Amino acid sequence: MNRSPRQNNMYWKYLRWLLTSGMHEAGYETPEELHAACKSHFLAEKVMCDGQFVAIESGSTREMCKKEFCDYTKRVDRFMNQYFLIPAHLFWED
Repeated sequence: MNRSPRQNNMYWKYLRWLLTSGMHEAGYETPEELHAACKSHFLAEKVMCDGQFVAIESGSTREMCKKEFCDYTKRVDRFMNQYFLIPAHLFWED
């Protein structure tokens, strides 16, 4: 079974929250842009080209089951906390 509508709605709310919590200052303008960057980072197939990783196939969250989507969201959450110092636990506590 694919991710639930509730998971999907919460994820997009989370992306909007991330924008207001520091990701806008990091250069992201819209939730869609941030979503594309997360998919590219976590889900895309990549190859090394001229010393840099380049995405050759975009990943998708659309077909993820509920558990896969939950795991993906946790990975995004940890990444935002580690690399952008966004205390995402504040979103989940709210």
